[in-house]
Amino acid sequence: KGDVLVMNNFAFHKNSATAFSFEEAGVEVHFPQPYSPDLNPSEMMWSKIKSLLHKAKARTQEKLLAAIGTVLCKVTSKETANWFAHYRYAFI
Repeated sequence: KGDVLVMNNFAFHKNSATAFSFEEAGVEVHFPQPYSPDLNPSEMMWSKIKSLLHKAKARTQEKLLAAIGTVLCKVTSKETANWFAHYRYAFI
């Protein structure tokens, strides 16, 4: 009694019998908002990485691995902080 349970959005978690059994036992059940790539700062990072890799035109495994190393070094800590701040993450 008095516990709070946060379950993910799997369909079998959302059936009424599951939620009812927890609520009947005094547990407060919550579900997070559905995932939205529009609200995820890492999507901005991957967008930049994919764009730079596309521009690198690395067509062999060796060139691709070299390009990945080069591209990852172009993601700065300042950009990362800005991406998180853009979505108003409190710790930034």
